[in-house]
Amino acid sequence: VAEPTVSGEHDMERVLQLAGHFKVPVLFCVDKWDLNPEKTESMEMRARAYGAEVMGRIPYDMIFNQAMVRGELVVQFPENRAAKSIVKIWENVCRTIKKDAKRISGMIKDADTGKRRN
Repeated sequence: VAEPTVSGEHDMERVLQLAGHFKVPVLFCVDKWDLNPEKTESMEMRARAYGAEVMGRIPYDMIFNQAMVRGELVVQFPENRAAKSIVKIWENVCRTIKKDAKRISGMIKDADTGKRRN
């Protein structure tokens, strides 16, 4: 999760380089994306160039402060646009992990039987 700022972009770049070095897959999203749509676009393009999968965008919303003060979760406000985006991102993450788990499971089965998949 990164914010569309110069420092957010710099930190994202460092994480992507580190993940690439260790061959760790990256799922990426931008928080407060609507504060700087142009920077958001360039960060998503950069993340994809590193092989990261973009899961979505979270808009800036005061509901985060309100939920924190109340001791509640943002997703407890299901009609809120930020809550909706978080739920959608979570669904994307779950779908991606499930897809990768099936792929990895198939690779393990193939290794056990000595067969190769293409």
